[in-house]
Amino acid sequence: MTQLRFCPALSPQFRRSCDRLKVADCISDTRRGTPAYYPHALLSHYHWRRTPVPPAWREDGFIFGDSGGYSIRTKGAVIDPVEALQWQAATCTVGCVVDVPTRDQYDDPCWDRALRQTAAHTRAALTSYQSLANGGDAFRWWGVLHGQFGGQVAQWWNTIASIYPFSEQGEGWAFRPEPTITHVTVAHTLGLIRRHRVRRAHFFAATSPKVVATLAVLAEDAGLEFVSFDSASAGIAAANRIMMLRASDGLSWTQLKERSQRGDTHADRWRVREYLWERCSCVSCAELRAASAGIKAVGDGLWACRLFLHNLLVQVRTFNDYAAEAVSNGHALLRTILGRRDYYMVTMAVAHDA
Repeated sequence: MTQLRFCPALSPQFRRSCDRLKVADCISDTRRGTPAYYPHALLSHYHWRRTPVPPAWREDGFIFGDSGGYSIRTKGAVIDPVEALQWQAATCTVGCVVDVPTRDQYDDPCWDRALRQTAAHTRAALTSYQSLANGGDAFRWWGVLHGQFGGQVAQWWNTIASIYPFSEQGEGWAFRPEPTITHVTVAHTLGLIRRHRVRRAHFFAATSPKVVATLAVLAEDAGLEFVSFDSASAGIAAANRIMMLRASDGLSWTQLKERSQRGDTHADRWRVREYLWERCSCVSCAELRAASAGIKAVGDGLWACRLFLHNLLVQVRTFNDYAAEAVSNGHALLRTILGRRDYYMVTMAVAHDA
């Protein structure tokens, strides 16, 4: 059975806020041995490169080291591929090459330049990686695949794999299906994975229930031994004062959002906070009740930290349920979540694209 691993994207800024407010997040050492301990994460080199990362993170869990390629698009960042690799090797379980997205910071297509620069980055860091691997370092380097249709995908794959195939033990490839990540584009990518006999894969920004259920059930059909996926959605929701609630069937979640527009009565704000305070039984909310004298005495920053941990625990529990159900009754789970028509589409996509 394919091993499924959720890697929440952690922000150093948000973690510093939690530390300042004395809220232990999911990966904190003090969480060991509790249901709230979750030592798996995605860390971006661009954002974490100046922030010390405890060695215990890699010892206990799976840390995916994003190179920061997305920041090249959004911020115009300049990232040294050897420096990124060295940081990944010192900090992470695995890490991907410094890929250049195929659209620039103005959202204009830049396919040729993106492929050319990604190939150059791969060549530049390859010798450093081979020295690490030959020296017995446990870190493993992964490729990244871009492309919106067959010809682009084939060109990118052939170009990067000819430099280094990322097919040795522990190595793999990272994917962000284009133009958008849905259960259908993920299924087509699984077909490509099966065709190229990739054994370990990571999917960027992939945490909708339909996408994760597709991975949980169909990754084994694609021949994957291990698949990880990441999302920043728990933190983004918390920063926007959005609470995730497990759906009654346990197969997804709903959202309740605070409102803080001018003139608002704040009814929804207190509805969110009162739910966490009075009704939620998760570890984070229990700690909130134990540590605070009253609901109105808790500052907004502390609510954001508590919402983040609450939201993350909702996601982790949901995805763990998917993984368990995939072992015993996976296709029934997938039909329930996707519906009969989309279930047929994704299962055919994996088989057809292979």
